Amino acid sequence: MVALSKIFEAKLFLCCVGKEDAFERVIKRLRQSDVKYEIKFLERLSHRALTFEILSKKVDLLVIEPYKEGFIRLFKKDPVKRLIEHPPCNIILFKPHLSP
Repeated sequence: MVALSKIFEAKLFLCCVGKEDAFERVIKRLRQSDVKYEIKFLERLSHRALTFEILSKKVDLLVIEPYKEGFIRLFKKDPVKRLIEHPPCNIILFKPHLSP
């Protein structure tokens, strides 16, 4: 993310789902860089909340990882999939990191 922000000379808007302490390593790296950034923490991931943040911040490029699959996904719609199907801006999709 930091490299992309530097290449495009863009402000980085990071939208995190969950508690702040879970993103401590990412926040530390951002503070050490010379990249302009803003962080928003969401309690839960929803298509409406993500779309609102993207449109209100006038985001040009969204870099996202697919939402983790699980039992709950059988009953709920995947908000990331909905963003990909109806993108409010350009999107780069990363394959999720899988641990061995």
